[in-house]
Amino acid sequence: MRALLIVALLVSRAAATPAEDAFERGRVLLTQKKIPEACAAFEESLRLDYQFGTLYNLALCDMQRGKLATALLALRKIAKEDHNAARRTKAESLATQLESRVPRIRIKVMPPDATLTLDGQAVVAAERVPVDIGPHEVTAEAPNTVAKRRSVEATREGETVVVAIELAAEQQQAPPPPPPPTSRRALAGKIVIGVGAAALISGLVVGGVALRDWNHAQETAKTDPDAANAEVEHVQRLGNASTVLVVAGAVAASVGIYLWRSGKSTVQASIAPTGDGLSVVLSGRL
Repeated sequence: MRALLIVALLVSRAAATPAEDAFERGRVLLTQKKIPEACAAFEESLRLDYQFGTLYNLALCDMQRGKLATALLALRKIAKEDHNAARRTKAESLATQLESRVPRIRIKVMPPDATLTLDGQAVVAAERVPVDIGPHEVTAEAPNTVAKRRSVEATREGETVVVAIELAAEQQQAPPPPPPPTSRRALAGKIVIGVGAAALISGLVVGGVALRDWNHAQETAKTDPDAANAEVEHVQRLGNASTVLVVAGAVAASVGIYLWRSGKSTVQASIAPTGDGLSVVLSGRL
């Protein structure tokens, strides 16, 4: 007979599910006052097979490790949903006893319509929310305001921790300044610089041609003085034009730079042909 009982016990043990093994381990650890290990075993069993009996034992374990709000939530669920009448009655009685021991957090916020969360869960302002002993995180946000996050800690049973949060209006980003108006005088200065540079380059080119023709006239004078004299007159005209262009270009470029840098003048430059070459006319005011 004894052998049959041992065999039956072994068969029963072999047929136990992982959830049942974790549950039994939790009960043994709870009797040994190994609270964290017992709670971990009950949590594992509940994860593998959700049973109100396991939830009840986990609630008892949570009460002993200070997670009073978590235990209260589990006991309320059992009292409301469990089909086991005896366990339901026990859970309801324990929940009633636990109510006054549970710490709570109450949040006051401005503006009143701000959205609040406590440990990631939405809560209502001014409501006393049950929490476990330990640190918690409160966030508040509202349209057109800067969101705020606060860390708060419940340190003892039965206390109510009040958190006051005032959301500041969000700083409106100033629009970028308008681009500076385009200066007509500065634009005129750039034009004058361009005209002066063109005149200066043209003068240098004409001067180069005059130098070439002067060298040619020197060679011609050895054999044909009359032709050389005519060529010298041509060289003189080119030289005069080159001088006028270089001087006028330098002056125009200088004036243009001044106008561009200061933007305080309406001087305009123009180049016109003359009998002896080219002339530069500057008009306006500095």
